[in-house]
Order: sequence, then C-alpha cells, then structure tokens
Amino acid sequence: MLLGSLMEKAQAGQFQLFNLLLESRGGLSLKEAQAQIGLSRSTLLKYQEALADLFAQRTSQVSLRLEDEMLHLDLGLGRPAQSLYQLFLEGAIKYQILLYLLKHQHFGIQQLALELLISEATLNRHLAGLNQLLSEFDLKIQNGSLKGPELQIRYFYLLLLDSVWTKEQLEGHCQHDFYEKEILLVEHLARVSLNLHQRRLLQIWFYVTKKRLTVREREVAGLHNLLAPFQDNVFYQRVHQQTLRYYMRYAIETDESESMSLFAFLVSFFILPSDMMEYTLGFGGPIVDKMTQSLRLLRQLNLLGDYTSEHVTYQLGQIFGQSYFFKGYLLLSESSYVLERLKLDMKEHLLVQQLGEQFLNPGLSGDQILKLAWDLGQTLYYMVEEEAQGLRLGLDFFGNEMTRYRLTHALQLSLEHNSLISLEPYDEQKSYDLILSNKEVRTYPSGAAVYYLQGPFNVKDQEAIRAYLQDLGVGQPY
Repeated sequence: MLLGSLMEKAQAGQFQLFNLLLESRGGLSLKEAQAQIGLSRSTLLKYQEALADLFAQRTSQVSLRLEDEMLHLDLGLGRPAQSLYQLFLEGAIKYQILLYLLKHQHFGIQQLALELLISEATLNRHLAGLNQLLSEFDLKIQNGSLKGPELQIRYFYLLLLDSVWTKEQLEGHCQHDFYEKEILLVEHLARVSLNLHQRRLLQIWFYVTKKRLTVREREVAGLHNLLAPFQDNVFYQRVHQQTLRYYMRYAIETDESESMSLFAFLVSFFILPSDMMEYTLGFGGPIVDKMTQSLRLLRQLNLLGDYTSEHVTYQLGQIFGQSYFFKGYLLLSESSYVLERLKLDMKEHLLVQQLGEQFLNPGLSGDQILKLAWDLGQTLYYMVEEEAQGLRLGLDFFGNEMTRYRLTHALQLSLEHNSLISLEPYDEQKSYDLILSNKEVRTYPSGAAVYYLQGPFNVKDQEAIRAYLQDLGVGQPY
C-alpha cells in the first residue's frame, strides 16, 4: 500500500511530487517530473503552486520554487521530511477512519459520518476504497469494525504510525514514563540497551497493543499456527513467562496470544541484538530453515568466502522473519525501492529475484515483495562490496581499550579509509591477508603474514605497511 493512497486525489498527487523532489538532488526539471509522475504540464504546475503555497503558509523553513523549468525543494536545516506528512493527510477521510477505529474499535455509519462531516454515501465510498487497500494486509472493515488477524492489525498500525508520527506526536501519544516499564521489559528480555529508533518502534507497538487489549473478539487462531514451531524455543518461553507476569502485575487479563505477538515483533524488526537473534534462532524453525537454504545458495555462488558475516545472517533473519509472520507493507513511494538504486549488475539482479522466489513466503503482496527484495538487494550489495574490498587486515592490538582505539584510528587515518581494505578485530577462526599486532603475545598460524608495529605507529610502520599492501596489488592505498 502506498501512503498516498490514503489521501485525497490532489493531496496524493502533491505527495507524489514531494517524494520525487526528495529523491532528486540539485533540482528536478518539469519535463522529468512529468515523465516520472505521468501528469500533464498544467496539472504538474497546479500541484507545484499548491505545494509552494502550503509550505509558505504552514512552515517557516520549507520552500518550493520553480526557476528556468527546474523545481527546487529546500527543507531547511534539521527539518525531517516526515514532519510534513501530516500536511498531506489533513482532511484525508481514509486516514481519519483508520485513526477512529484504532481509538474506538467500532463505529456506526451515521455516527462516523457526522464525526467526519461527510455524507453517508461519501463514507461508504471511502470504506469500499479502504477495504481494497487493506486486503493487502488480510484486513477489512466490516459491520463497523476492523476484521482480520490480530497480529496483522497491530503490524499495519505500527507501519502507519511510524510512517506519519513526528517525534512530538509520538511523545504526545506515548508519554515516556507511561511506556518505560514495557521498554524495560524488552531490554530485560533482549539483555541490551535499546537505541532511540528501537524505543520508538516499541512505544508505537505497545501503544497499539494497549488500544487493542479491550477488543473482545480477536482473531488469533492463525497466530497460534504461526507460532507452533516456536513453542519449545527457549527465548519464546522467556517472552511468554515475562509477558504473563507483566500483565498479571497490573491485573490485566490476557492470554498467550500477547506473548506470541510480542515474540513475532521482536524477532522481525531489528529489536534483538545479533547475538540474541543467533541464540534465539539456534533452536531451529521455519525462519532458520530459509536462512540456511539461502546461505547455502550464496555460498555455492562464492559470495560468502570462507566465513559468514554476522551482519548478513542477522539481516537475512529479519527479512525472513517479516516474510514469515506478516503480510503487506506501507510504502512512501515505489521509486524509493527500485533495485537500480543499489547499482547491482544483471547477474546480481537475477540473484535477488531468485532469493525472493525461493525463500520468501508465497502469496505476499507486490508492495511487500518490493520492500523485501530491496532488503535482499541491500544485503547482496553489502556482500559484494565486502568481497570487493579485496584485502582483509586482522588487528590484534594488546593493551587497554584506549590504546587499541588509538592504534586502530591511526591506522584508519593512514589508509584514508580505503574501500579496498577491510579492517577487523583478529579472529583465530578467520584468515587474513595481513595481521597487525603491537606485541608478540600470540602464536599465529604457519604461513600467516604478520607485521609488528615498531612503536606507537610511526612513519616507519606506515612505509612498511604501504610497501606490503602495494606488493599485494592494492595500488596506492594512501
């Protein structure tokens, strides 16, 4: 689903133009904008004028101007594009219906028509259009309520609110102290301090969860089927016990579906750290099966080398987790997820398609396939770039943390962050083109190339490492 599909026609067109301008750099010609959006020149100019007036009236920093057939958008300093989305959604009937359903869970046609100041015929027309959009998520509005799998409802609202809520709106709806207990619960489960983005996602997830707790009839049978392979998973058992204990503390009656929903969310939205994900998925299950099969294919194609990066396995786990548990996706614009932006060659494009067809769950919507294929493409891009770095240097520096940091930083500056050279902490299980150390403490494998720094990384060290790397064919690494 495109976010613009929730807007009125004129606002949707203006939003499309706005996103196109965000993606362009240094301005966009009217001719190119016409070609990409598919609008007549007169309509495009009308949208440009409406946007320029909107920004002039409602914001102090944003401006849109037309000069010599070129469109220029200026967001000003420190202004996120997301802070402007509400301008396009104001008066959007479909969006207002969704917010009303989240807050009240049920409506009557006459009541809601009065609330939105529209006729019943207009409301019914918007409901029909909204149901077409929601079908991507296996959801529908029926008899004044949102129907469908409970996990899908929460997932949809998570995507919607995360897309449109600004930081101020989030704080207004999800007071920090009110959700701190839930975040502490997850940090206890994940055994890690969460970053701001993860905390934002959790605040929205628990906000939607609390709104949905009062719904009596929730569709959770499918959720039990999805979680059946994870019933013996040790991490799932921890989530289940802690969730029940948490809700009992506040005298809230709940069932196992709450811990199931939380588990599905935690293992699919980059909340758990990589080591916890490795531990969680180490007990097997359908997500691990897809990861194993995809890694086998990548290894056959010699894309993994002699080791598997934890970044790759972590990313694949999240991609296949989202593919397994959820349906549908909310896009800001389709052009944001065009694989050509990743500069993959034809062979790599075909590999992304092959990975999607073989390992993503069948029956997913086109928008979700587009997003997940983009994620797979990013993973492949990372792997190709990592392979293209050519030389891997293992850093085996001894001393306190500050000493190790200083030596590593000095080496990075000396190499000028050359993209052909990969620097990483020394691991006995891996092979390196060159191992750098500052003390003769460890015994390295026979035949390994090792260079010991002569002091606090002096000029002599720089010249010696330069000569060695040039002999290996890096060219001019400095």
